[in-house]
Amino acid sequence: MIRQHEFNTNWFGRPVGIIDRVEFFSLPITERQALLQDFAWVEFSARDLSPEHRRSLMETGFLFADTQIHFRLALSRVPKANERGFQVEFSDQNPFCIAPEEIPDFQHERFRCVPGITMEALNRRYGLWVNHLIQESPDRCLRIVHEGRVQGWFLSRRVHGKGLNLTLAFQHRRSSVSGLLLYQVAIEAYVSRGEAQGWAAFSVTNTPVLNMYAFLGARFAAPTEHYLWIAREK
Repeated sequence: MIRQHEFNTNWFGRPVGIIDRVEFFSLPITERQALLQDFAWVEFSARDLSPEHRRSLMETGFLFADTQIHFRLALSRVPKANERGFQVEFSDQNPFCIAPEEIPDFQHERFRCVPGITMEALNRRYGLWVNHLIQESPDRCLRIVHEGRVQGWFLSRRVHGKGLNLTLAFQHRRSSVSGLLLYQVAIEAYVSRGEAQGWAAFSVTNTPVLNMYAFLGARFAAPTEHYLWIAREK
């Protein structure tokens, strides 16, 4: 019931697990504990957990790490940016990658709960992830340039039957324009490529992003709670 999370394992350097089925928490406590021992840490996420499962989570030693807010966004209804002079470059036309030193610190990150995880380590994880996203979906990953300088990126991917997953957006570490403006410019570019619906999730602690998506007209859905089990140091 626990599978190895390959990406996090490669990044962290030790086995990291993920639980996909809430039925894990109905197993006897001794069986749960035995299955967890193969991992440095394990993540579990779910919506609408029952009181019984919440007690089981606590009994098993999981800690609450984050709540992710889900939303949908009608892209064509997003207000357009009034300012001019922005250049949008999709990676399928102008290939690019993102250097670690360009990536800002991600403060609203649940993996900061893992002992020993530094901001440098998190930035390394994001560096691996963002460039994987670009390679996977170059026609839906873009960067925004203003006055000759890269200001930020919006990395997305199409999911069959669900529309555009607005996976990750962030400003350059030394960006000089507002995040809202970057979002508006990027979404206008997605509309020009025929996209109509976007969806994603973000941490409930990220109030600036919540306010931006609220301004852009997002409709919010039921949140997902994220929990972590962390092995004790031996």
